[in-house]
Amino acid sequence: PDGYLGLHLSQSAPSAKEREAGARSCNWEAEMSESELLVLSLGTWPGLSFEAHAERLEWILARVAAKRAAASLPPLSEGVILRGTHAATPTCFELPDPLPPGQLDLQRYIDTMPAQPGFNRAYEWHLFEARNNVTRQVAAAHGVPYLD
Repeated sequence: PDGYLGLHLSQSAPSAKEREAGARSCNWEAEMSESELLVLSLGTWPGLSFEAHAERLEWILARVAAKRAAASLPPLSEGVILRGTHAATPTCFELPDPLPPGQLDLQRYIDTMPAQPGFNRAYEWHLFEARNNVTRQVAAAHGVPYLD
């Protein structure tokens, strides 16, 4: 194994319902055991409760840890980076990076944004920071570095 693999997790991990029905893998599991450094980017998971968001991340990290151990790769804390979700709106260049917690009313910003191609209000942009906080907690519990 060598090299780096960056994965975008949005919609790639089976949902709780899919896992209950027997789904046991992500569409990128085979690739991850071939890379010493794995960067997991969340993307957006609209419609998930914070509890479901945490549960899905826990499941993903458990799968990654098991696959890495089976491939004799370093543990999560040494070979995995978890990236949060950022507000990649069509006008994201107008926003500070990273978003300062509590200093920007993202919901108001989104609500007043003119309609633009490729922009979907259903992504629950205003919940990104709260979901990132859940992600930070899960990452810390597993010793996984978290990047904004």
